[in-house]
Amino acid sequence: MTTNALWTPMLLLGGLVALLGSVLVGFLGWKYRRRTSLSSSTLTEPPRDLSPALSGMLLAVNPNPGWKQVLATLFDLAQKGALSFAEVPPPKSTQYKMFALRKQPYAGALSASERGLLNVLFGIEQTELPLSELSKVYKRQANAFTTPLRAELQAHGFLDPERQQIRQRFGRGSLVLLLLSLVGIIASLLVGSTSVIWPIIFPALGLLAVSTLSFFIMLYYSPLSDRGAEAAQAGRSFSDYLLAISTKAHMNVEPGLFDRYLPYATSYGLLRQWVRRSQRQEPASIPAWFMHLETERAESFNTFITVMVAAHTTGSTGAGRAAILGQQ
Repeated sequence: MTTNALWTPMLLLGGLVALLGSVLVGFLGWKYRRRTSLSSSTLTEPPRDLSPALSGMLLAVNPNPGWKQVLATLFDLAQKGALSFAEVPPPKSTQYKMFALRKQPYAGALSASERGLLNVLFGIEQTELPLSELSKVYKRQANAFTTPLRAELQAHGFLDPERQQIRQRFGRGSLVLLLLSLVGIIASLLVGSTSVIWPIIFPALGLLAVSTLSFFIMLYYSPLSDRGAEAAQAGRSFSDYLLAISTKAHMNVEPGLFDRYLPYATSYGLLRQWVRRSQRQEPASIPAWFMHLETERAESFNTFITVMVAAHTTGSTGAGRAAILGQQ
């Protein structure tokens, strides 16, 4: 049999594999879709009984705690009085403002994730941590924060075991099809022009197309229960509200809103927009949990918040200081 004789049937077989496989995978995605309708009302208050970190997690298709939730929890703890942010004296002969986190005596109740985060950052006896060291110290024992937060997600009934299994099946199916397609592609490339069987690459490419579709369905298939989806929709609605009042100058809001919703804006990924709104509409609004040195308080806080926006964007506080001259 010649290559020309195999080329056409293999091409047709590849197209058939891609077509039928995609139809099957697409049908399964449709079959296991969420059938309940979600509320579309607009929220102007944070979702009830949800921490900023948990509410922000739910905005993702596959909710997992990240750096934004760490910063949101720190701001939330500062509002509760469990810690504060402070400007600290910089080393001599430098022109930088430097900041630190300070653990405060607190007798109120904290969640397991909040306790875990404080333990990671401060240990048993330490009460102060340079802001520039925050990301490095946190990453050493991130599980002390992320594991309890995932447990809280489960405890609220926000995860559906059946949907989690379906998501995993799409992922495993995608992996198996990918491996089979790679075997065919590699075999075809190895034999090259020395064999008449190289057209087997076409069915392999068909499998690759189905694998890709299965992967994307897995990627966008939410493991949330109906209750979790409702909570996610509430968080998304409140996030849209925060974004609206951050970007629309004509919207009048009550004073003190910056500090009150700062943890939520941070967890939703809106810290930069929220800060800009505050600087535009509430330039004198400085939270009580921020402590400054002898320099002008507003200048010190603006520098601090610039550092936090940079940390929020980059995922690191390694550059947790800002040059005074650069802020002028």
